[in-house]
Amino acid sequence: SISFISKAPDDWEFDDAGNVLAPGNAWNARFVSMALKSHGYEVETPRNHEDYGWEFFCSLGLDKFWLLVAMGPNESENYIWIKKVGFVRNLIGGERSRDALMDSLQSTMRADKYFSDVHEGTG
Repeated sequence: SISFISKAPDDWEFDDAGNVLAPGNAWNARFVSMALKSHGYEVETPRNHEDYGWEFFCSLGLDKFWLLVAMGPNESENYIWIKKVGFVRNLIGGERSRDALMDSLQSTMRADKYFSDVHEGTG
């Protein structure tokens, strides 16, 4: 996973009764998806994942990944969980392709003014 602090606006949406309409991190999820597109990945549009984050799939060649962008246990930290999916995940080189995706994202996020403390997480 990737852990980060974001200066993006708090974009949680609630109805009048306080129920979640859309979880926070939509801005961050859109940024991540656009960053991956700029690195040549085919990327789906992020969608609400059980009212606590934003999920989407991306692929590069035969490598396919599921990503979840969500707030961590500490509300000031956010995370990107990355899981390789599909048959090819078990083939030799699978971890290298995941590491390459993480390296691309981390370098892009570190270069952007909205992000700080970008590092590999423990999840």
